[in-house]
Amino acid sequence: MLKKFPVICLVLFLILPLIVSCTAPSSSTLTSPATQTPSTAVTNGTWSLNLVGVVTRVVDQSLFAEGTAPGCHGATWKDTEGQVWSGIPLWLLAGYVDDEKTPMKIDTALWAQGFGIQVISSGGSMVEFTSAEIENNSNIIVAYHVNGQPLPGTQWPLTLVGSAVDQQHEISQITEIKLVLPSSTAPTSTTVQ
Repeated sequence: MLKKFPVICLVLFLILPLIVSCTAPSSSTLTSPATQTPSTAVTNGTWSLNLVGVVTRVVDQSLFAEGTAPGCHGATWKDTEGQVWSGIPLWLLAGYVDDEKTPMKIDTALWAQGFGIQVISSGGSMVEFTSAEIENNSNIIVAYHVNGQPLPGTQWPLTLVGSAVDQQHEISQITEIKLVLPSSTAPTSTTVQ
């Protein structure tokens, strides 16, 4: 039995993240981007976030909320008015689509090479970052709640906040995050289901 212990640990290490709610989504939480575009990602009080990179994933609001759970990928930021914003750091969302193999771990080779990140609103406005600006930076947060409540009016469904978000990078009504990849890392047509 002791000889099998390392194998059991390895299997649990590889499989357990797929089982717990804080990791890889089931097919019921992902939809094809062919049926959702940034302009249609917000309808009837529900929303989804298109993540476009080496692969494409569409994250619905339920999966996003699961990702913000304590002990998962959530981050909070308290602004100068004392409001507490909660969401997921931008770098983790970018890392979710930076390769086909490990959605919960960044592709260090790609990040070392460098790429751009576009954060796009439902109205088509956009702000850009470099991978160097956001890598491991949990002070740039894609927020979905403020003071424990869904975002109000023109900020809904998602807004960019945090101590590392300057005025030129402020954007609300976010519906898409797109990686601008080097030509050597052309995205595949893979949509993760």
